[in-house]
Amino acid sequence: MENPLAILLEPLRRAIRDAPHVQRLREIPPGATLDGAQLLEAVDSQAAALRRLGVGAGDRVLLHYPNGAALPVAVLACWEAGACCVLARGEAPAAELEHLADLLSPAAVLGFRPPAGDSRAAGALPIWRPARRRAGSARPVPGEAVIKLTSGTLGEPRGIVVTAGQLLAGARQIIETMQIGPLDVNIAAISMTHSYGFDNLLMPLAVQGSPLAVVRSPLPAHLAAALGLSEACVFPGVPYLFDLMCRSSIPWRPAGLRLCISAGAPLPAAVARAFHRLYGLSVHNFYGTTETGGIAFERRPHPGLPEGSVGQPLPGVRVEVEPLQGGDLEEAAGRIVVRSAAVAHSCVPSDAAGGGPGGGRFATGDLGCLDADGRLRLVGRLGLLVNVGGHKVNPAEVERALRALPPVREAVVLAVADRRRGQALAACVESEPGVSRESILESLAGLLPRYKLPRRLLLVRDLPRTERGKPDRARIQDLLGISNPPG
Repeated sequence: MENPLAILLEPLRRAIRDAPHVQRLREIPPGATLDGAQLLEAVDSQAAALRRLGVGAGDRVLLHYPNGAALPVAVLACWEAGACCVLARGEAPAAELEHLADLLSPAAVLGFRPPAGDSRAAGALPIWRPARRRAGSARPVPGEAVIKLTSGTLGEPRGIVVTAGQLLAGARQIIETMQIGPLDVNIAAISMTHSYGFDNLLMPLAVQGSPLAVVRSPLPAHLAAALGLSEACVFPGVPYLFDLMCRSSIPWRPAGLRLCISAGAPLPAAVARAFHRLYGLSVHNFYGTTETGGIAFERRPHPGLPEGSVGQPLPGVRVEVEPLQGGDLEEAAGRIVVRSAAVAHSCVPSDAAGGGPGGGRFATGDLGCLDADGRLRLVGRLGLLVNVGGHKVNPAEVERALRALPPVREAVVLAVADRRRGQALAACVESEPGVSRESILESLAGLLPRYKLPRRLLLVRDLPRTERGKPDRARIQDLLGISNPPG
């Protein structure tokens, strides 16, 4: 059978044919290092092993890897064999892998076996083929190349099915907008199993051979070593990593770093200013979703932009704002709707309410507005408005006000049940030492009306975070004592 995914490997093979000995993949701290010829040899060898197992066009392969050189090799090998890769989280427990196997019926599994309890260490997982296709599992769609997983915050992880054509369209939008060159080294400190990391790191390698420097563990010393590379480098990061570098005592001076990108969560203005002051580099905001790929990019950041500004749409991306009735929203704010050739094919399981991607269109769960220059600004999340005594409060507005206070580095605001008001606000605030709860509430009272002030406020030195650097809302709920957050 003809391989429908061969188009994903043709550009890389051409680039390597022209320059076989250019280093395309390295690990930091030093580990695997592969030039182009060695990379293709590793890909072809693993693809041959998959074929011997009977994996071919139209099959799915479940990948379970931490950040490292093995992951991009496995992805490319799947495509060489004609198989779609399913991107399990590197730290996914065994129960989550079982759920994915039931849902998606992979023909094989590659990666590392998760620990089965505290007494057993994780070990290498050999290529493994399930005994049979699970009854009721989702069937492949023509040309599917990757299934990305949503975070599972609201339930079980859901698969987002992306075809080869959609992947290529999204990669070209990102490369053109961010002007990523074939020899620019992409620093992979974020997870490549997440949509942001996959699209911004692995896809430029596939589309034009852009080298990868994979930071296996984002400790300050390892990150400093990667950011200090002498080659021209691009660093897609998350706010937590930029804040980490601002607070690190590790001496670091950027040499070849030419572009810093932040996505995944709002970048606090204080962090952007501190990073620029320390290293002379601006951080460019980027916005996308698992269902759409990249949406908007701030090409020319400057201090006057309001927090939440994520720039103008990428070429080929059309952004619309659907008005909403009610809620404590700014004028002209509404639900963000995206139309693009990079919008995913579908989701698994399908959305019973018809809210999934398809037909080149996706209505996101984000709220935003467009300014006169077509610049998009994010103002909150749909469904997270909190009813405080009849007032519909946007928690994102309160978070922005908290982050504007000098001692505050980051803040998460959640809803809690309240006998008098129905709902109230609770905030977990990451702040400098020596700051009191009373001083923060006093400063906040000068910025917001009384009904928007948190009734519960907890100060912490470091917010709990997920492996992607985002605030871990489930653990923050526990810290705040929210056992059953109101809907």
